[in-house]
Amino acid sequence: SFADASAMSAISCILFNNSTNDDGSSPIDNPMSSPSPKRRWEVHKDHFLSGLLQCAGRRHALNIEGSGCAQSSTGRRNRSSSFSDWNADDHSSPSSRRIMYGSRSGLSIEDYAKALRPMITCYAILDQISKDFTLKMDDKMVEKCAENLAGIVGKCQKADNIRALISIAKITLDDTSIVEELEIGVNTI
Repeated sequence: SFADASAMSAISCILFNNSTNDDGSSPIDNPMSSPSPKRRWEVHKDHFLSGLLQCAGRRHALNIEGSGCAQSSTGRRNRSSSFSDWNADDHSSPSSRRIMYGSRSGLSIEDYAKALRPMITCYAILDQISKDFTLKMDDKMVEKCAENLAGIVGKCQKADNIRALISIAKITLDDTSIVEELEIGVNTI
């Protein structure tokens, strides 16, 4: 399905099409030195985001929580979550109005915050990789890319709520569209 293929198609897009223009214009001069400004990810990233949001909806419908990276308890001391704790009932920011969206469920983006967090973080990571990745990276370029990637992951982990995470990920879709894409994923189960 579209939702299931979204993450792998985004990764493949970045690996194989990050150095070429995807808008029909002429190719860039030196495709190995920097990503094309009109690369496939940049031109179509809202489509990849839609797939990731639908994937979030599928995960929500299947009651999958978190990223899948948490350790099971084996008698050892458990580490705290790498994400800041989000209380599902916390709409603490006065500027984050609780407006109801989606004609089907009437739920808001805040109601889906925990389901959205892993896929929005994935989107932010992919977007950052797309900005840095080229086919021929030297050690300094790889180091810079790793620093940039660690920076975006750190910002995502420290996001206080879903609105902050959406801002960090530079998502331009409106709340209604985000909830609708997530609900499409929910309804595929």
